[in-house]
Amino acid sequence: KRKIEVESARKAAHEKEQLLLSGADHDTSDIEGIILGVQEEMKEARSEIRTLEEEFSIITKEGNDEINILRSRLEEKTTSERKSAKDVQFWQRSHDSASIELKSAEKHFVTLRAEWNLGPISNNSSLITPKTCRSCGQKITSSSAQNHIRSSVEKQLEEATKRIAQAQESVSAASEALEKAVDKARIDAAEVRDCMELIRHKEKYHRDKTDSIRTKLKQAQDVQSKLSLDLAAYSKKAKQIAEVDLIISKLRSDVERVEDVFNSSMEMYQNQCMEVERIDDNISALKHDK
Repeated sequence: KRKIEVESARKAAHEKEQLLLSGADHDTSDIEGIILGVQEEMKEARSEIRTLEEEFSIITKEGNDEINILRSRLEEKTTSERKSAKDVQFWQRSHDSASIELKSAEKHFVTLRAEWNLGPISNNSSLITPKTCRSCGQKITSSSAQNHIRSSVEKQLEEATKRIAQAQESVSAASEALEKAVDKARIDAAEVRDCMELIRHKEKYHRDKTDSIRTKLKQAQDVQSKLSLDLAAYSKKAKQIAEVDLIISKLRSDVERVEDVFNSSMEMYQNQCMEVERIDDNISALKHDK
C-alpha cells in the first residue's frame, strides 16, 4: 500500500511538472542568449541615436549659421537697393527740374529775340535799334541812347545764352547721373533677387538634409522601442521559467522526501520481519528441545 502511494505521488508530480513545462513554454536553452542579444542590439540602437542626434545638432547649427549670414547679406543688399531707388528718384527730379529750366531759358531767349525782331536762332539777323523807346514811346534820336539800348539788349541776349548753356549742362549732368543711378538700382535689384533665391535654395537644402536625419532618427527610436518591448517580454518569460523551475524543484524535493520516507519504512519493515523470523526460529527450537 505504501509503495502504491509513493508511485501515485511520483506520477502526480510528474504530470504536474509536464503541465507546468507545457504551459510556460519552458525552453531555457536560448532565453539567456536571446536576452543578451537584445541588450546588445539596444546598446547599438542607443549609440546610433546619439550619433544621429549629434549629427542633427551639427547640421542644424551649420544651416542656421549659413542662412543667418545670407539674411544679413540680403539685408545689406536690400538697404543698398532702397538707397539706389531713392537716388533714382532724386536724379529724376533733378533732371525734370533742369529740363523745365532749359525750356524756360530757351523760351525766354526766343521771346527776347522776337522782341528785337531778330527772328529764329538759326537766323543771323543783326540787332536793329528801335527808333522809339518800348517803355515810354519817345523817339530815340541820340546815338548814345541807341548804343546804350544796343548794349543792354546784347547783354540780355548774352545772359540768356549763358542761362541756356547752364541749363543744358545741368540737364546733361542730371541725365548722366540718372542713367548711372538706374543702372545701379537695376544691379542692386538683381542682387537682391539672386540672394533671395539663394536663401530659398539653401533653406530647402538644409531642410531636406535635416528631414533625412530626422527620418533615420525616428527609425532608430522605433527600433529601440521595439527592442525595449522585446527585452521586457523575454525578461518576463525568463522570470516565469525561473518560477516554474522553482516549483518543479520543490515537487521533485517532495517526491524525493516521500521516497526517502518510504525507503526508511521499508527498511524498518524488513528489519521487523527479520526479527519476527528470528523469534519464530527460536520458538521452534525450544519446542524441538522439549
